[in-house]
Amino acid sequence: MLRFLIPIITILWTINVCYATNYYSVQPGGYGTNSTWITVPSVNPSAPPDYLPFGDTVFISHDVTYNKNIFFDGVFIVENTGTFDNSKSVTINIIGAAYLNGNVNISTSYTNNGYSEIIASLLVKTFENNQGGTVDVYGTLNPRYFHNHSILNNYNILFINVSNGTFINYGDATLTNTAELSTETDLENVGTLINSGTVNASKDINNEGSIVSNGLIDVIINLNNNGSITNSGYINVTGHFFNYASLINSAYVTVLLDFINDGSTDNNAYITVSENFENAGTLENNTNGSINITLDYTNTGSVNNSGYLNTNTVLDQGYTCNSGSIQVTQGNNYDCDGCTVTCGGYTTTCILDLKSGSDISNQNYCCQDNSNTLISLATAGNPTFMIDSATIFICGVPLPVELLSFSGKALDNGTNEITWVTATEMNNAYFVVEKSYDGEQWSFVEQVEGAGYSDQVLHYTIVDEKTLIGTTYYRLKQVDYNGDFKYYDPISIFQEKGEKRLSAYPNPSKDVLYLKSTEIITLDRLLFSSLSGENINNHLEIIDVSDHSLTLDLSALPSGVYILQYDGEVHRIVIQY
Repeated sequence: MLRFLIPIITILWTINVCYATNYYSVQPGGYGTNSTWITVPSVNPSAPPDYLPFGDTVFISHDVTYNKNIFFDGVFIVENTGTFDNSKSVTINIIGAAYLNGNVNISTSYTNNGYSEIIASLLVKTFENNQGGTVDVYGTLNPRYFHNHSILNNYNILFINVSNGTFINYGDATLTNTAELSTETDLENVGTLINSGTVNASKDINNEGSIVSNGLIDVIINLNNNGSITNSGYINVTGHFFNYASLINSAYVTVLLDFINDGSTDNNAYITVSENFENAGTLENNTNGSINITLDYTNTGSVNNSGYLNTNTVLDQGYTCNSGSIQVTQGNNYDCDGCTVTCGGYTTTCILDLKSGSDISNQNYCCQDNSNTLISLATAGNPTFMIDSATIFICGVPLPVELLSFSGKALDNGTNEITWVTATEMNNAYFVVEKSYDGEQWSFVEQVEGAGYSDQVLHYTIVDEKTLIGTTYYRLKQVDYNGDFKYYDPISIFQEKGEKRLSAYPNPSKDVLYLKSTEIITLDRLLFSSLSGENINNHLEIIDVSDHSLTLDLSALPSGVYILQYDGEVHRIVIQY
């Protein structure tokens, strides 16, 4: 049967194309007014029908208005010189298409079932992209009510600037934002939202679908997650973050009020909470994870912490596998009310408050000032009090990094290699390598991510490709997740093949020698000598000096060959008269 249908469809399509009509606006006017148009191939001007058939095309290059509902199986084109204003609705059917290169204003609804490309702007009350439809926004889409059931790609601006509108991305839809998506109403996502641009929500974001973002999501009120969020960019929540399902974070999440986790949170980077963090679900804070809580942390669920967790106070009524570090503000309690804590990690707290049913095994406790943690038991006279298990090591908190070596060497290609080795790392965010040519003024070379938490020997190597001839000093800076840092003793590397830091000209010279440097010249590092090694600095007269240049009068020296040394860098200077 199909082999008979295909020729029939082809014949119908050919007939339709052969008899297709193109409508071109020739002046401003009404969409339904004949004088607004010329038609090809017809010689008589006529307005396009309200239901444009497949194969026909409307070209608007002037200001055109209308007050009826119109439907397109054909193609609707608004040129960049034209505008279209309709007080009723526009519907692009499954086989239709619209190319809006000029501004379009629809008072009721714009429904897309086919393909729509918005190059300029579309201002509409209700925007509906139905199943099977595709919309590409290169300009501005500004609806009051936004309903997406299919594929919409925003490459520029999609925004709702009224607070009583709706923004719904339905379960069968994919909304891709690579630019700016802004809404002053709640953003409801039941489908898939892929963001590599900026999402600004002036109210709530309610997610029951999937959000994948490596851009910026800024929520003014609350973020309610009943679906999945995978973040490798920035999420900023001015209100509360309610996670009832799945959050995977490998970048930055900032919450100005409370973070409530009743679902699953998997953190591999940074979560900052300005008020309270409540966990009743599952919290995985991995090796490179850092959670900073300004106020109180409450756990009634399950926590696996191999990273860093910093908080004001702790109320733990659940299960905690802590192989990383938990730090409590000095003077405040870690309140273990029937909790289970295990896995051999480290907790910094001055008061460990144990209540009935507590089970602590293989944990290290210490106060911030390295004094012993005070173990507080139940209220005196409580006959029901018992501790199921407690194996506690007092003041076992190690240094953040145990450094085995820090060394460097000059390579034959004129670069310097710097290496260091750690035996253990605790709460280690990153290293910074700095360099100096005088041991006093230091500059940045490279930042290297730390392991976070490790009890294995780790090797680190960087190569400094911007080297100068002579001696360069390097030092290592180690930075914790909480911002504390430590410098290790510097090392020095002598490089023979790097870029010269000092240039001397003209060479050969007569009376005057000009010196220029890539750094500030200091006279105490400059040595002028004869071939026999005699210091003849006192025979030189300085004519002019600035931070990076120096002019010397050589007229008191006889002709010959001299050696100019600058901080280990050697120049052969010839004087000829």
